[in-house]
Amino acid sequence: MLDGGDDPGGGCPGDGTHLLRAMLNASLTNTCFAVMFDPSVVAKAHVAGVGATIEVELGGKTDIRHGRPIDATAYVKVLTDGQFLCQSPMGEGSQVVVGRTARLHIGGIDVVVVSERHQPIDTEIFLIHGIDVTRYRIIALKCTNHWRAGFAKVVKRDFLADSPGIMSRNLSDHSYTHVSRPIWPLDQSAAY
Repeated sequence: MLDGGDDPGGGCPGDGTHLLRAMLNASLTNTCFAVMFDPSVVAKAHVAGVGATIEVELGGKTDIRHGRPIDATAYVKVLTDGQFLCQSPMGEGSQVVVGRTARLHIGGIDVVVVSERHQPIDTEIFLIHGIDVTRYRIIALKCTNHWRAGFAKVVKRDFLADSPGIMSRNLSDHSYTHVSRPIWPLDQSAAY
């Protein structure tokens, strides 16, 4: 599942909550999610330590458009320094630093939370947290395009969740102040 409206690689905040909230509301299990940008939740997890259960307000701190914070009870499974080598053909061998991180188990979902915005283009962000994506039924990513090469051997089908956000493909969700109207596809009656 791809979070189409909140891809950090396209300039989005990376803390949008619409997709993760829908997944939690659907009571999904055997599911992993990468990544949620939330330095305050990472800091709280690092203070509590591995094995702790903490109350979090996850994501939704940038703006309302990308969703409100998710209030949840989270089990702190893994903490890391957020450093790894990219294995995707796009950037293979380059050092990636996403700041301190936490793997939180919320409901039936393993959520990787980072301190620096990150677009997950390969499985390494999962692996440093002890997550073997081949053992999960659903993988959710805050990435819409560059994930393909890095996940090619793992993903059988992909689904774009066009969540509200600045990269939403639903053009009517965006406000326009400097566009001459009518214009297609905003106005179906536009003639050229």
